[in-house]
Amino acid sequence: MRITSGVFARGAILVAIPIVLQFIFVGWLAIVLADAQKKLQAQWTSEELIRRACQLSRDTTDVIVFMQMPPDVKDLIGEDVSSAAMDRPMKDYYALLELVRFNPEHRNALEHLQTYGLTLFKLQKRELEVAEQLKRRQSHADEMHRKPPIRLLSACLAICRKNF
Repeated sequence: MRITSGVFARGAILVAIPIVLQFIFVGWLAIVLADAQKKLQAQWTSEELIRRACQLSRDTTDVIVFMQMPPDVKDLIGEDVSSAAMDRPMKDYYALLELVRFNPEHRNALEHLQTYGLTLFKLQKRELEVAEQLKRRQSHADEMHRKPPIRLLSACLAICRKNF
């Protein structure tokens, strides 16, 4: 059987085939573009993760160095700088945790890090509390030494009267 086609059918085939091929090509380009965007997003996330991990490492190192400083050097740095330095690693940690919330492998590593990091910061907080207590005791002792002996004696007598 011989197939006869008219001019209209031939024209439709000549137009339809390139259009179908163009749709296939556009669909393939959309898939490639989506894949490229996904790879760029993964790369950006990796770079951000590395940047935040480095920042966490620097801030933690600052805390460790601060912990090892003698008290007189800590006084030179100042309370506002030291307290701000103490808060930064925890903020960095939570920002990092938010960044890896969908990646279980990284999340497990961060939870492991949290165990040791929190211990470090608890030790640092305790060290700051002890240092503050020592400062108060030292200032009280300095105040007692500055008082004249008669005032010191009368203060001791007043304390003894209250207790007995």
